[in-house]
Amino acid sequence: MKCGAGQLEKELRSLEYRGEHKHNNFKMYIARHEKFTSRWSNCVRYFLGGIDKSFLKTAVQICESQDHYGIIFQNYASYLITMVQRTPAMK
Repeated sequence: MKCGAGQLEKELRSLEYRGEHKHNNFKMYIARHEKFTSRWSNCVRYFLGGIDKSFLKTAVQICESQDHYGIIFQNYASYLITMVQRTPAMK
């Protein structure tokens, strides 16, 4: 089934990360976005925009401002999962 850009954008906008919960953690947030990365290049922008946790605000800003992360989704995901794992409140 083909999806138009509008439908993909709507689906991406609905994905949010609001902290570690039993049925919603950062790894699940990444997995939901990975299915879009091969189909739509704006995935990274929505991935970063959907993160709504204050402890990740600086990490997201770093991703948005650093050219060395490029537009490769996995680079952002790897960096941010490390930040989630290193945050004492999230353990």
